Amino acid sequence: MPRKTVHMILIFVMVGLGIPTEAEVLFVDHFDNGLRNWEHLGDGEISIVEDETAPVFGNNVLRLENSDASNCIAYLNDFVLTDGVITYLMKDMDLDKGLDFDADGPGFARITQAKDEILIAKAFPTGYIIEIDLDGGFHILWGDNGSGDNLDIDVGIQTTGQWTWVKFSLIGNDLKGKTWLASEVEPRSWQVETKDNRHSEGAVAMRVWSGTMHIAHIRINDKDELYIAVLPGTDKLAISWGLLKKEK
Repeated sequence: MPRKTVHMILIFVMVGLGIPTEAEVLFVDHFDNGLRNWEHLGDGEISIVEDETAPVFGNNVLRLENSDASNCIAYLNDFVLTDGVITYLMKDMDLDKGLDFDADGPGFARITQAKDEILIAKAFPTGYIIEIDLDGGFHILWGDNGSGDNLDIDVGIQTTGQWTWVKFSLIGNDLKGKTWLASEVEPRSWQVETKDNRHSEGAVAMRVWSGTMHIAHIRINDKDELYIAVLPGTDKLAISWGLLKKEK
């Protein structure tokens, strides 16, 4: 089928479903260029490794690994988030070792502390956290220089050890999160939602508290976009709408 025809079909389907198609990409990384965007803070280590199980965007992934109960952080340099939607493709790697080795990721947003203060803050720097784990479920937290308070939580949604999408929307005071397996279609509804006005902008980072996490993709848009699909009858992902547009 000619490429133009494919694009016309996609446009028709997405417009017919009421799906926004013009979100601006503020940042994207598939880790083909190493760690040039990222700085390691805290304990453990971050590295780029190959993972042949990654379902899309190639085999290079960001690996965050920490054997202690402390922050291992991949800090996104030279980026300040005001309003945006962060989408992660992650895999919790060490669940077979037990409850204490879920990664407690994927990350932080609108961090207001300087990098040296983040390390002093221990578990929760000042800002917002989205986390999926075994003991707490799926939740949005507010961090305040070391302490953390749940703003909304769904204890029935837990990390699985499979490739998983996590989406974190921060638009004004509205904070929302959703998560779904990479082999499934993105749900339309948000699973955790709250309002909070304490932080309007700040840095972005990914973290592991204990255990190991692989990240195959991180994307930050200025607004939400349902752009992830699965190939029918398979566990392989179709290319995203955002990347299709670039191929015109």
